[in-house]
Amino acid sequence: MNEAVAKAVVDEQRTVDQVVERVERRWLLWSYENDAVAESGRGLDRPLGVLLALLGASACWGNNARCEDGIDIDTGTECPRCAEVREDKAAERAAQEIPAVGGGYSVPFQAPRDAEPSPYVHCRGSGCGVKMWPSEDGLCRECREYASV
Repeated sequence: MNEAVAKAVVDEQRTVDQVVERVERRWLLWSYENDAVAESGRGLDRPLGVLLALLGASACWGNNARCEDGIDIDTGTECPRCAEVREDKAAERAAQEIPAVGGGYSVPFQAPRDAEPSPYVHCRGSGCGVKMWPSEDGLCRECREYASV
């Protein structure tokens, strides 16, 4: 764990305040708080793994070293490289053909009557549709971050 903190501060050139803000933001955005405290939550099976994920470097889609979860920490604005890649990916998804209902099968699939409903929902973000656990706003993490900018 000490190595993860040192990497965030020294290797990524972040201040301690910036690392603390990263952990707090991700704790809420990635729903760890819900899992940890809610009686109906899943709990935290691997607390050390959660901490390492919270401390980990931001995965900038455009390899911008100053990007912090989609925000350029020097300017406080959306990372231009992330925005560009996000637009490219949205255009790719929009260009893909949506298969016809039935998908070519002669008999459409129907779940057995006694089957439990799936706990998953699909993101309501524009053109996203990623399969995820339900959230209050119906958006996945990436669409929520994009909408907040």
